[in-house]
Amino acid sequence: MDHNERDAYFQVTVDPSVTPTAVLASGELDAASSGELDQAIGTALEAGRGVSLDLSQLTFIDSSGVRVLTVAVHRARNEDQDFLLAASSQAVQRIFDLTGVGALFSS
Repeated sequence: MDHNERDAYFQVTVDPSVTPTAVLASGELDAASSGELDQAIGTALEAGRGVSLDLSQLTFIDSSGVRVLTVAVHRARNEDQDFLLAASSQAVQRIFDLTGVGALFSS
């Protein structure tokens, strides 16, 4: 799959002009796209102002996406930064409920 095909099904945008840094992911978060989200969240955390993550436009998430989010939440906590889940789609919330990952965002 080339870069343009990946863009067709997953996009991530970062808005560093707000605090915490806003990260919006849309489309399908899977093994092929999870590295892109990981990099975006990592860049946001490097700024040191925390992350506000919007997953309301995700239509799919697999275990690689869940892993990226879990690692990012732990990193933020270790660095004493906020990591907020601003919104999530119904599909994402279902996976969070099934896996227990949603509890990471509520504590």
